[in-house]
Amino acid sequence: MRKNLLALTAMMAMAWVGAQADSMYMHIAQKDGTVKVIDTEVVDRLTFDNGIMTVNKIDNSIDKVDVKGVEKVQFLDTQEVVGVETVLSDQQVMTIDADGHLVVSGSGTLRMYDAAAVEVLSFDVNEVTRLDLTNVRPGVYIVSLGQQSRKIVVR
Repeated sequence: MRKNLLALTAMMAMAWVGAQADSMYMHIAQKDGTVKVIDTEVVDRLTFDNGIMTVNKIDNSIDKVDVKGVEKVQFLDTQEVVGVETVLSDQQVMTIDADGHLVVSGSGTLRMYDAAAVEVLSFDVNEVTRLDLTNVRPGVYIVSLGQQSRKIVVR
């Protein structure tokens, strides 16, 4: 059922995009955070088979996209991937260590948001802090501290 709904959505969107004057790009976001961008002007045909979307292009090249892991499909007028950019500065740094802990150094209020933009965690940081994520539900989160944001995936 999900495969059929995705196929129908993609076909309707491609028809709508074909009627538009400006270039449009299909952004296919996977659950792992990766994004595949396809220029709709060069798409000749979309086919779906066994969880794989095959994109046949007018130059006879082919792209394949695993639709079983698709989180979201957007049609945008830009090829640039829209999302969270990790910003590093001397005052604030966020990294994931070898044990899967979030290590934060800097000062300010650390905030963690789930995929629905609901704040799930908030506390003040004044030095290096190692955050154990084992008690956090699996999912995609945005962690921010000052001007720095980072997308993390908790498995």
